[in-house]
Amino acid sequence: MSRTQTHTQSATGCFDELVAAARRARSRLDARILQKGECLLRQGEPPPGLFLLRSGLGRVYTSSANGREILHAFVGPGEVIGEIEYFAREPLGCTVEAARRTEAWFLSCRAVDALLANEPRLAIPLATIMARRYTREVARSSERIAYPVADNVLRICLARMRDHGDPRIRLPKRDLAEYLGTSGRHLNRVLKQLVGRGAIELSPGQIRSINPGVAQRLVDEDAAEPAVPRPGKTSPRNN
Repeated sequence: MSRTQTHTQSATGCFDELVAAARRARSRLDARILQKGECLLRQGEPPPGLFLLRSGLGRVYTSSANGREILHAFVGPGEVIGEIEYFAREPLGCTVEAARRTEAWFLSCRAVDALLANEPRLAIPLATIMARRYTREVARSSERIAYPVADNVLRICLARMRDHGDPRIRLPKRDLAEYLGTSGRHLNRVLKQLVGRGAIELSPGQIRSINPGVAQRLVDEDAAEPAVPRPGKTSPRNN
């Protein structure tokens, strides 16, 4: 089972458990509807509680002192957000903004306190989500450094196909470039190359893997290539 699939299942499991516990306790699940650009959570503000995403897509980013936005992740249906700051009781470490129309249920800190007091076992799925999220962020950072942009685009398409049966990436190119740690201009060049190699096709607002077999072969070929020695270091193969 893939790391992404495990994370998706654990997140959805936590969502379902929280909703069921709230209904058992007759806690108020406030329905929130956010339009594109509206914030569920805002960096620096006190933690309000937990958001349980029902539909839509959220951009998770931080803002640096010089005003630069650093994109960290996207969150979608079945995910729970706000749990880290809820437990830490510290100001929010990131902003979560609706990337499209998004629906969520909201549980205040007081409501979550009451649920955990009645059912302490709920802390386990919440802790699991935090651990999975940390592991996923470390893995993504490593892959962004270790693999070229083309590989990471194909890896995302293949993961979407494997975990959701949908090979499409539905993101603005600007967001995808930021997520991959590259420029929009470089991403455009990479996408054109992948189209030419028969791995993907482009349409407004989305990228789709038209031949997962070709995409996997390209990823495997790049993974099999030997690492290029760093300047000043001699390759063991040449010794």
